[in-house]
Amino acid sequence: MNIQKNADDISKILGNVKLEFGRFGDMLAKAQKQLNTASKTVDSLLNTRSRAIVRALDTIETYQDSATQSLLDLPRLENEDKHED
Repeated sequence: MNIQKNADDISKILGNVKLEFGRFGDMLAKAQKQLNTASKTVDSLLNTRSRAIVRALDTIETYQDSATQSLLDLPRLENEDKHED
């Protein structure tokens, strides 16, 4: 009798675990879909929007001296120092 009760309890627990695992899988699938959407949005920004901005900036002449650079107040990058030598 005791063994049968334990077997029933184990069966109920495993049934609940199975149900929760199904919910977990559904939530993971939903999260994956959201991550894929976010990834596509970032890719679009990196590619499409960046190209559009670069095309618009291509018509502007590059001009850089210490006076104009100080207006932007941007720190120099490490690789910028190497290219000037």
